[in-house]
Amino acid sequence: MLLVGCVGYLGSIDQGSAWDSFWMAPVRLCFPFVAGLWLYRVRERLPAIRLGWLPLTVIMVAAMAFPTLPVIGGVKLNGFYEGACIILLFPFIIVAGMHSNAGPGMMALCKASGRISYPIYITHFPFLYVWMNYVANGNPTDAQRLGVGLALIPLLLAVAWAAYAFWDEPIRRRLRVALLPRR
Repeated sequence: MLLVGCVGYLGSIDQGSAWDSFWMAPVRLCFPFVAGLWLYRVRERLPAIRLGWLPLTVIMVAAMAFPTLPVIGGVKLNGFYEGACIILLFPFIIVAGMHSNAGPGMMALCKASGRISYPIYITHFPFLYVWMNYVANGNPTDAQRLGVGLALIPLLLAVAWAAYAFWDEPIRRRLRVALLPRR
């Protein structure tokens, strides 16, 4: 309810990264984190919805490409749309995806994407700042923006992979050894 109230009031879930909206960061984190844990724990009891990779990809792209909604009568519809995606649509996509069959190649891609997703999330901000500074101060043409944007993607992936391989995994290994009971 707090998430719904906040996105309705603010008009967007894109809050929490600046000091004036820092209070929104834990609100933004709580529902997806707890829902993800809950979905994982009850995964065997959930309905077996099998849509497959292509329909789920189309649904996700359609949700991301949806236009920004206006404010009507003081109600910030875009915030409610984003909240509905987080609370209803994304958990549905996860449930449908976990019960869908994927071939060995797709499973390898899914596992690799899952492993690198958090390092991308953690390391993308410097790349975002480079991009924003270039666009704001470099006066680039559309072709130049496209070129620099496309060049930043493999760099981001390389930095995220390095963070995963040389930071995240070694620390997880050490914590596993230190914290898990020996059998």
